[in-house]
Amino acid sequence: MRALYLSHPGKRADELAFLAQAQVDLDPDRLLIFAQSGGTGGWPISTDQVGNAYCPLPPDAFTEIIVGSSVRLFASPWSKAFLRHLYKAVVPGGTLAVSFVSDAEAARKGYWSLAGLRALFGQDGECSRNGQLVIITREGKLPKVDSVLDWNLRNHGILLTTAVDLLANRSTIDEELVRDICRPMALREHRLTIEPIMLQDLPQQSQLGELLDREAYFNGGVGYKSALLRHIAKRYFEADQPLRVIDHGGGSGFTAVEMLLQRDLQVTKAVCCDVSLLLAMVTSKMFADMRECLADRFFFELTPIQDFDYDEDYDLISFLGSLLYVPREDTEQTLGRAWDSLRPGGVLVIHENIKSRSYTRDYDLMFTVEELEGFLRPLAHIDYYLSTATIQITKEMSGTKSVFRVLQKAD
Repeated sequence: MRALYLSHPGKRADELAFLAQAQVDLDPDRLLIFAQSGGTGGWPISTDQVGNAYCPLPPDAFTEIIVGSSVRLFASPWSKAFLRHLYKAVVPGGTLAVSFVSDAEAARKGYWSLAGLRALFGQDGECSRNGQLVIITREGKLPKVDSVLDWNLRNHGILLTTAVDLLANRSTIDEELVRDICRPMALREHRLTIEPIMLQDLPQQSQLGELLDREAYFNGGVGYKSALLRHIAKRYFEADQPLRVIDHGGGSGFTAVEMLLQRDLQVTKAVCCDVSLLLAMVTSKMFADMRECLADRFFFELTPIQDFDYDEDYDLISFLGSLLYVPREDTEQTLGRAWDSLRPGGVLVIHENIKSRSYTRDYDLMFTVEELEGFLRPLAHIDYYLSTATIQITKEMSGTKSVFRVLQKAD
């Protein structure tokens, strides 16, 4: 079997044209397609379906896997884990072909260069005719990488099984049970009040299948978020500076954990604050499995982010697609409290989808550019970064794109 990875299903024709230029011979009718977005099928899939790029694959199943040019993978532990997963799915002697960019573009955008991929796999590989793909032969040991994506792929369906567990015990959920779930990774011991919002994402039995789509969505989102946060941290802080970070509305804590696992950062403490009991249960299972590297470094706080009580000053505080869920009457105060809790030189990072008719979910909650920046401008100057590459841009270039807005507190 052969597989092709795309950014989304609509890129299929473009990718086949790209591969034709590279003189890679493929039969489109016998090719399995996987997409980073828009693909919902899990394994196994057929040639008339599109599988999600982050669904687990059986080992030694493919003679060839190609990661197309539309798949923008940052050179980060997250994508190392992704490429390791694909490499393992290739039969010994089979090939994994990965697109790369020039050294200059890699330095500017954060994507994989040829040298980076060769170092990851420990072999030179063979370059395609158009010089944009490196073809790696499966041999020797798998690349070693520390990433929460590795854990998530090994525990596929964890969100679904956790939801089933929670539904089965819904009638017995009480404060003591919730404290027991959170205690090993709790930021502090405090009395919990179980609010309706903590249970609102519990599905009905008939909706359980949708959770696999949500899990795939979470997997895809963390890749670029952790890469951009890493870039921002390296841009605003000294290389050896110990960092304390908080990711507000961070779901299961995957982004915060990825920050902890970045070996070129000195993150000493990472906190995820979220209001979902379901995701807190997923986090507790991850914490138990990865306790050796997370204990006393990663913490979870189950509370609405507008109610978060800062225990100390932090270096980086992020709201990544979560500020819109704060009631508007609380937004200014929530941002102000976060700003006050930054150390001098610390940064506030905001990433929100700007209101557009192309979004159906949460449209009524989304910000316009003017509204969002009306909350941010009184705090400090705003720097803008693309979410698709590690590139700083101007306010005019940002337009209504979903960009990272970064504000640094004066020393």
